Amino acid sequence: DNCSSKQELELLEYVKTLTTNAIIHNDRNVICPLELDIYIPSLNLAIEYCGLYWHSELNGKGRWYHRQKWKLCHDKNIRLITIFEDEWVHKNHLVKSILKNVIQRSNKKIWARNCEIVELSGTEAKAFFLENHIHGYSSSQINLGLKYDNHLSYAMSFTKSNISRKNFNGWELQRMAGLHDQVIVGGASKLFKHFINKHDPESVLSYADLRWFSGKSYENFGMILTGITTPGYWYLKMPECKRHHRFKLRKNSTDNQ
Repeated sequence: DNCSSKQELELLEYVKTLTTNAIIHNDRNVICPLELDIYIPSLNLAIEYCGLYWHSELNGKGRWYHRQKWKLCHDKNIRLITIFEDEWVHKNHLVKSILKNVIQRSNKKIWARNCEIVELSGTEAKAFFLENHIHGYSSSQINLGLKYDNHLSYAMSFTKSNISRKNFNGWELQRMAGLHDQVIVGGASKLFKHFINKHDPESVLSYADLRWFSGKSYENFGMILTGITTPGYWYLKMPECKRHHRFKLRKNSTDNQ
């Protein structure tokens, strides 16, 4: 897949602009015999680029393949970030912003104490998350934001009910994200504390995508890890460069049987 190889090299070249530390390309020693596309030993950081076809069941990569790589790295105290082809192609600015923050930690910093808490409409929240969250927008009932200099710089959303959480009666922290290429220091904690003080929830749960994030932000809220879910799956339409979530392809009760 020449296209995917070209994009992996584009990713490598971008990473080189973020650090002068040694970068190993296509390492097969750290989690032998599996390969790490990009490995920065000094940062205990590895980055995997996944062409959609070459990292699918169509090409022999089972459901647990990426989880296995993550676990092998995690056991060696290496953070593995796994980037799928459609994310690099369609959300390039977000991928670069996350990597810049992880590697360089030099995105523009703003202190949460200098920000104003505001309630956002569904329309405002949707527009912000579509532009600034790697997973886009997810329907929510409460949307909070932080404004700095009258500009929305951070947002957090909560929902009371979710089709996939039928046995849970509390609230779910659905999305949280800052303006790309910018960091709101203490922003997430400030919004979460505001939500707790105002709504006094019996319980709050959330999920961290371990392909991208460590989940450590939740520890700052006083949340505890209760488990790691089994890997999900997506559908791929060839030759389209895009994954489709399984929920979108389910048959409705009104569909023909």
